[in-house]
Amino acid sequence: MRIVFSIGDIHGIGPEIILKSVLSLSSEEDSYVVTGSFRVLEFYRNLLGLPVELQRIGGVDDIATIAPKPG
Repeated sequence: MRIVFSIGDIHGIGPEIILKSVLSLSSEEDSYVVTGSFRVLEFYRNLLGLPVELQRIGGVDDIATIAPKPG
């Protein structure tokens, strides 16, 4: 299943909560898409030292082309 999250307010706790949640939710059956600023997600990932892989996409149509990666 593909699950989509929105980071919400970039100055709130959304980006941190989502990045940490993706680590604990990881499974081979699911893939996760986070909508929001790529730079903000990179900033929080690096600040928190989280081993989360980020992939920038161009738009909504590109979501379907992302191949799920086994956990």
